[in-house]
Amino acid sequence: MASGALGLLLLPRPSSGAGVASCGSVIAIATVIALFSDAAIAHSGGTDSKGCHANHSTGEYHCH
Repeated sequence: MASGALGLLLLPRPSSGAGVASCGSVIAIATVIALFSDAAIAHSGGTDSKGCHANHSTGEYHCH
């Protein structure tokens, strides 16, 4: 069974339109997801041979 926004596009629309998101609300949800997905983008900074690096301002050492 389809799920998420893709499921909304694939499911047949009832004749009354009840329970189906409008195109505008799907676009609004996609916009919000796109705006907040910036946090998932990798940050700058080279990595060592283990795929790790240090944040010199905080002293944190982490791996990707």
